[in-house]
Amino acid sequence: MRILQGVSVESEDGGEYLLKLCKNLYGLRQGSHNWFKHLKKGLMKRGLNPSEIDPCLYLREGLAVLTYVDDCILVSKSQKAIDEPVESLKNGKEQFLLTDEGDIDKFLGIELKHNKDGSFEMTQPHLTERIIKLLGLEKEDNKWKTSANSRLTPSEQIILHRDS
Repeated sequence: MRILQGVSVESEDGGEYLLKLCKNLYGLRQGSHNWFKHLKKGLMKRGLNPSEIDPCLYLREGLAVLTYVDDCILVSKSQKAIDEPVESLKNGKEQFLLTDEGDIDKFLGIELKHNKDGSFEMTQPHLTERIIKLLGLEKEDNKWKTSANSRLTPSEQIILHRDS
């Protein structure tokens, strides 16, 4: 980084300066990493620990927080369990600037559908369509194209069952 034009700094020996960036700037190569470290510290301070399998998933009793760059999804059976860390992040020493986008229906290309029984379904229709097109299996006249050599695969059979 060079000293800005119009800013004069005099050196005793006339040498060059090394400038230290004291604040992260949006768009810098390290920007997202610095943000992640800042968010991680804030979440851990509030009792949320990163998953051993996925470092973007933070867990504590009754709450899961999924992070992706500057987006977070909070999941809990209790609204209070969600509101408490959100308020703490907003009003804590770090003063996180948060916006509540309400219920989620799409995230990273995954569509989420909330069912009346409290469950939800996750689908990736755009990815599915891309795979079908890539494999040349598009519908023709409302019928699926099939090959003369096609046969059932395990995925066309019920492979998962619901535990009783």
